[in-house]
Amino acid sequence: MKKRRLMIQVSVLVFVFYVLAGVLGTILVYKSATRTYLTAKDDMISRDIKKIKKETAGFVASNWLLDYAPNHVEEISSNYKFAGSGTWEAFIERMPDTDFSYNNEQVYDAIEEGANEEEKADIAAETYSTISFALNCDLIDLGYGNVFLIGAGEDLGFVYYQAEEYDTIDDALYEEKPPKNDPMELGYVIDYDLEEHPGLKEAMAAATDDVIFETYTGSIGKLGFENHYTAYCPIIYKGKVQAIMVLDYNWDEFRRELNSEIQLMISLMAAGMILSCAIAILLISRVAVRPLAQLQSAVNEYSETKDSAKAVENIGRIKSGNEIGMLAQDVSALTVEIESYVRENMKLVGERERVAAEMDLARKIQADMLPSAYPAFPNRKEFDIYATMTPAKEVGGDFYDYFLIDDDHLAMVIADVSGKGVPAAMFMMMSKILIQNFAQMGLPPAKVIEKANDVVCQNNEEEMFVTAWYGVMEISTGKVIAVNAGHECPIIRKPDGDFELIKDKHGFVIGGMPGSRYKEYELYLEKGGTLFVFTDGVTEATAADEEMFGTERLLETLNKNRKAMPVELLQEVKADIDAFVGEADQFDDLTMLGITLV
Repeated sequence: MKKRRLMIQVSVLVFVFYVLAGVLGTILVYKSATRTYLTAKDDMISRDIKKIKKETAGFVASNWLLDYAPNHVEEISSNYKFAGSGTWEAFIERMPDTDFSYNNEQVYDAIEEGANEEEKADIAAETYSTISFALNCDLIDLGYGNVFLIGAGEDLGFVYYQAEEYDTIDDALYEEKPPKNDPMELGYVIDYDLEEHPGLKEAMAAATDDVIFETYTGSIGKLGFENHYTAYCPIIYKGKVQAIMVLDYNWDEFRRELNSEIQLMISLMAAGMILSCAIAILLISRVAVRPLAQLQSAVNEYSETKDSAKAVENIGRIKSGNEIGMLAQDVSALTVEIESYVRENMKLVGERERVAAEMDLARKIQADMLPSAYPAFPNRKEFDIYATMTPAKEVGGDFYDYFLIDDDHLAMVIADVSGKGVPAAMFMMMSKILIQNFAQMGLPPAKVIEKANDVVCQNNEEEMFVTAWYGVMEISTGKVIAVNAGHECPIIRKPDGDFELIKDKHGFVIGGMPGSRYKEYELYLEKGGTLFVFTDGVTEATAADEEMFGTERLLETLNKNRKAMPVELLQEVKADIDAFVGEADQFDDLTMLGITLV
């Protein structure tokens, strides 16, 4: 179906192109053929009319006859049938000093001055008979148009003679058959309006015998058609236009002849275009549509079977030396690459799933290592302690811990490992275990951190470190002995006061330098008071506009909830942080620990 649609679209486009080309070609052919046809006709008509004029005006007494005839129509008409009486020969013998070898002014003057009226009528009739026969013969030779001679100037439209239409010269000579046309006789006057006949007007004003053409719609004399294509050739005598030779054609016949030729040309062109259109469609189908259909079929089969070897085999059958062939080769290579990619991706997916499972297990292990039961010490009513850790990734580098060293001493620790992810988690677990082990030995807080630092520094080629706050609280008195190894300052609240930041003494980070020494300091947690420690992920929580939560907001949140116990207090802090951050990603682990003496 897709192949059929593409073939139909291609065929329609090619067909439309050829139709447009055909229309344009027809217009161009019509214009070119018309121009060529008329140019050829004009050349032929010009040649013919000049030949007729030459033969007509070449008779010895023709120029004299043209001046004599308009005023002596009856004399010429009555003597016309008796032309050849011998008067002309007798007149020539009587005028030995005149050169009668060709038409010239001597002949004109000799006839005008030396012939009597009877002789003039005979000479005019004989000359008129000779000219009329010549025009009849010329019309037979031409085989088309209407030939007639008209007067110019004051005698405009006066018809000297219109050639009679015969099939043969014998018919014209012996007049055994009547002419096929109804010619205009001597003395017939055509009513010309020169404004409607610019060609005739130009011919009357001409100084040379150039042929002038015009088209005209309307009646002219006895010519039985309306649309005319007319040629005028002036006969100039003594510097003025004496008469005009006219060839008048039926323009409709011209157009029929022209259209016949054009129709033949257009038919041949249309046949050629139809043939070339069919060939073009077949070629396009062969070099483009068929290879594309084969390529599409191979791709569809591959999408269903995922058999790249079969797809390569099918695509290899496509024989095309153009861009489609190159595309087929690229698709063939692509199928192989896709299969290789799919296999590799399946491996990666499996590996990713395995890593995800391991990370999930690591997260659970890490969570299990941190005290999470609440209440943490159900049998101890003297205090309430609670802590949370929200990692930025699957596993985090922060940790917290609290445990009883003895019945009256509670150890508390919160720490932040440099980095994130699995390395930080592993470093965190090691640090947590070290601190807990040394604390369980009953060492003072400073010694616990010092020993943990020395162990961490022994094999720390990655130069990781831990910031930590570690304190031991004497439960009976609320006295806390603490050590700060580069960590955030703790926050404490007296029973009837607000939360305040304690600017404690900071030592160097754990793992930063072997042999580091740490100083202890004391603080007191009174009954009803609360101690809050945290990692920098709390104050450095960042919103979308790059603004951080900060210590001031943290203190505001704590003081809004000063009477809350640790569980509720930490939940409110986390809620305010989440509201502040909004849709922004969590950048760092977020860990908090709170304890309240009851």
